[in-house]
Amino acid sequence: MRLFHVDSSARSHGSSSRALTAHFVENLRSRVSGLEVDYLDLATDPLPHVDELFTAAMFTPPPQRTEEMRDALRLADSVASRVMSSDAVLFGIPLYNFGLPSTFKAFLDQLVRPGVTHIPEPDGSITGKLGGLRAMVVTTRGLDFSAGSEWEDMDGLLPNLRAIFKFTGLKNVSYVNAQPLLAKGEKRKQQALNDARDELSGIAEEWSLDMHHYVEVA
Repeated sequence: MRLFHVDSSARSHGSSSRALTAHFVENLRSRVSGLEVDYLDLATDPLPHVDELFTAAMFTPPPQRTEEMRDALRLADSVASRVMSSDAVLFGIPLYNFGLPSTFKAFLDQLVRPGVTHIPEPDGSITGKLGGLRAMVVTTRGLDFSAGSEWEDMDGLLPNLRAIFKFTGLKNVSYVNAQPLLAKGEKRKQQALNDARDELSGIAEEWSLDMHHYVEVA
């Protein structure tokens, strides 16, 4: 099994999202023999934001691209290849100011490209190319944005992700949202982290059972 693991916290130490994704990987590794992890840390290896040359290159048919255009897309091509050659993806995403970290948005802007991760059809529909992947999304939030909370309608992170996933055909997605980590004090934070770790351990077990079933059937 090949897992593409992306962390996007700006904090290299003391990051709750990093600790939780590491917990998931450790659990999965203990259950899935031969697990291969391809790791991308967006704090130390950020991807460039979209600029004019990238946009022009993206919408130019490949045979007509200049060498400069091909250079502009080279890193994005590599990211797409790493994602599409994996069996699963793991994203660690802290909520910053009610939305995605800018580094993760830049990652998505490099990944979501016509002709690569989605195909525009003649009738105006879109065919996503990531339907063969499964995904684990771990988010960390200072406030409680769960259903029924006073902050529920201010969560700009999950709606954005779900739109991207739908557009690219990614349907098999699990979400673990650790919250609130700041607003209710240390005791509530530790409870939220413990709950998240338990959820992640359970999902790692589900993934491993699915893998064993696939191997047995194959």
